[in-house]
Amino acid sequence: MAYGWIDIEAGKIHDAIPELRRAKAMESPAFVTAFLGYAYGASGDRARAMAEMEDLKRRSLHGHVLPFNLALVYIGLGDRERALD
Repeated sequence: MAYGWIDIEAGKIHDAIPELRRAKAMESPAFVTAFLGYAYGASGDRARAMAEMEDLKRRSLHGHVLPFNLALVYIGLGDRERALD
C-alpha cells in the first residue's frame, strides 16, 4: 500500500494501480480500496473507479466504512460536490 500511496503523491497514478491492487488482494482495510478507486478515477477509468465504490458500499453493509473512503473515490473522479456530501 505504501508504494501505491507514494506513487499517487508523486503524480504517478498509473504506477500506483498495480501496487494498490496487490494491497487490496491481501484483504486490507477499506481505505486501500478507496485509494485504488481514487487512482482509477484520476487515471480516467471511471468504470473501475465506480466498481471500487460499489465494493466499498458492499463492505459498509458488513462493517464500518468511513465516509472519507467514499469521498476519496469521488475526488479521483473529479466530483468534488459529491465528495463533500
